[in-house]
Amino acid sequence: MFVIGAAGVGIWRGVEAIIDYRQEAAAAAEVKAKQDAWRTCQKEIGDFVDAVYAIDSQLDVGVTNAELREAAGDAAVVRGTVQVYDLADGCQTIYNLASGALAVYASTAQEWNDCITDWYCTVNTDDYQLQWADASSDINEARSGLTGGYDPDDPDAEPAFPGRTETGSA
Repeated sequence: MFVIGAAGVGIWRGVEAIIDYRQEAAAAAEVKAKQDAWRTCQKEIGDFVDAVYAIDSQLDVGVTNAELREAAGDAAVVRGTVQVYDLADGCQTIYNLASGALAVYASTAQEWNDCITDWYCTVNTDDYQLQWADASSDINEARSGLTGGYDPDDPDAEPAFPGRTETGSA
């Protein structure tokens, strides 16, 4: 009886070890899938996010209307290279944040330009500052989703895409 009981315990521990191994393998596969998705996202939209972030950086130090329009146009060209419908959900969220920020920068640049050519128009810089602050928040959140402290070479690291999806438009 003792032999059968010991064998049963040994078999049970073997089964537990197999279950633990499978759970660890599944968790590792999930982390790898997230890392691969992050790398793919970085490749697909990294240049676009960087282009919009560059606009935000220019606004921090001062920009002319012509410079803002040119930067927004350049970022729009980069956005045109993104295959939007192929993006994973987390990557789509980041894209939407960057795209929404670009829309703000482009529309305010156009309003500002229209006002320059209208004798009776006064540029409302306070309104632009508020819009740019919101856009800045969005592009910083997008950039953080791509670069925020995540090391893709760390086997235990997991990327953290932002959780919002409602901002911006494709």
